[in-house]
Amino acid sequence: MLRTLQDIWDSRQPSTTEKYCYSLRNFFAFCQTSNIGIKFPVQISTVAKYLAFLRGKSFSKSSIGVALVSLKWVNGFFPTKVDLDSPFLRRMVESAQRNIPAKKNQKLPFTRDMIQSMMIVGENPSLEELRNALIPSLSFSLLLRNDELIHLTCRNIGITHKGLSFKIDSSKTDTYRKGYKCHYPHDVQEESTISIDVSITYYLVYMYHYV
Repeated sequence: MLRTLQDIWDSRQPSTTEKYCYSLRNFFAFCQTSNIGIKFPVQISTVAKYLAFLRGKSFSKSSIGVALVSLKWVNGFFPTKVDLDSPFLRRMVESAQRNIPAKKNQKLPFTRDMIQSMMIVGENPSLEELRNALIPSLSFSLLLRNDELIHLTCRNIGITHKGLSFKIDSSKTDTYRKGYKCHYPHDVQEESTISIDVSITYYLVYMYHYV
């Protein structure tokens, strides 16, 4: 039983589990303020009341979807099954998401100039400047998720004659948690900037002297 519970907990990335737990905290707060007794596994009637509450509060589309998914996830810890995949709840989520008004003043997308300005470092950059430039550089050039990027360490980086090799320990879509490798070829240094592979080399040298 303990192994099964651990398997259910480990079936999601830590960032996803954290998102589910945050959503469940809101659910528990709703039950407390509405004087609804919490019973596990969570029943369909309770979930329906919660989704109706979220719809009335004009929560974001994603938060309403996460609310239902997180309740399905927590129900998986209990042997008695309650089918939260019912068409009734699915239609409630779809209806709530359709009726949420579009947000005004949306943030503008990143432009090429904005991204390039974050990647620029001058000659003899400090360790902090290199780090701040490499974060957006690697994120956009390797298409890494935030949780993949923040877990990169020096031991995950290799330098070959063809370019740079990055070992990603695990990712959101990595079912067996075996990780994967991605590569960045040697690039050409642009005017007034230091290329990614040169920045990585500087960074590794700095870290070697710091450790």
